[in-house]
Amino acid sequence: MKKWLISSGLAMVAMTWMVTPVLAQPADGDPRGARSERGQRGEPGERGQRGQRREGGEQAGRAGMARERMEQMRQRRAERLQRVLGVADGEWQVLEPMIERVQELNLQGRGGLTGQAITARMRGQATETEEVELPAAVQEGQALRTLLRNEDATPEQIAGQLEALRTARQQHAMELEAAREQLRELLSPRQEAQLVLMGLLE
Repeated sequence: MKKWLISSGLAMVAMTWMVTPVLAQPADGDPRGARSERGQRGEPGERGQRGQRREGGEQAGRAGMARERMEQMRQRRAERLQRVLGVADGEWQVLEPMIERVQELNLQGRGGLTGQAITARMRGQATETEEVELPAAVQEGQALRTLLRNEDATPEQIAGQLEALRTARQQHAMELEAAREQLRELLSPRQEAQLVLMGLLE
């Protein structure tokens, strides 16, 4: 009798051990099991999309911060210049765009950006990484450098590109002088002297 009870007990334990893994597995079509499996495995496409969205958001955030910093810098420069010239707000609204135009042309003469691109950056509407148009004089200068690196360039080609560069620089100088003269007409001798010391006028 004892032997039969022991044998029966062992048989029940063995059956329980065999049935338990089966019960632990989700039934076919069980959505909870599918969700759990997907949660553990993760969908590669979803992970990639989440990473792209996160990266795009970070880039947009950095660009926004850069625009904000540039706008703050522009405002500080404008406020400082207004104090130096000692002009009221109404007069400054007339002078500021003219001064900005001279500043832009000055930067172009040193190989900077076009006036439109510089204004966009100064106002925080563009970042350093964005593609912008180069001034004509800069473009002609780059074309001349490229031509000089070509050992097969003819003297006629070099002379023609050199003339194009000189013409572009002369045109720029005329635009700068016109903008300066227009600004001088609205300045007192003291204000003009301040801008000469700052390098905006000559």
